[in-house]
Amino acid sequence: MVCSYCAVIIRGLFAFFEINSMDQSSVNSTKIKKTAKKSGIINWVNRWIYLYNVTFGLYMLDWWERCLFNLLLFFLLWSCYNGSVRVGSYLLSRYLLSST
Repeated sequence: MVCSYCAVIIRGLFAFFEINSMDQSSVNSTKIKKTAKKSGIINWVNRWIYLYNVTFGLYMLDWWERCLFNLLLFFLLWSCYNGSVRVGSYLLSRYLLSST
């Protein structure tokens, strides 16, 4: 549900910027090309959201369970990144920079 909210928000942002950026002098073919390009991006985002939901089995969860899972996954990935940066900087300073 939350990921579908993200898709709705992205569609709304694209529609908002498309309406506000149009001139009266713009050609219909230009509008069609912009719309086709944006709909391609939206389709790509929707496809990846769908694949993420199906891969991790999130499609059968409620919206709050999906939020909880996404938060846990985010903090897990953040802690892995943070730990690897700290270990990398420690190894760099310990063995490569102070080898003299």
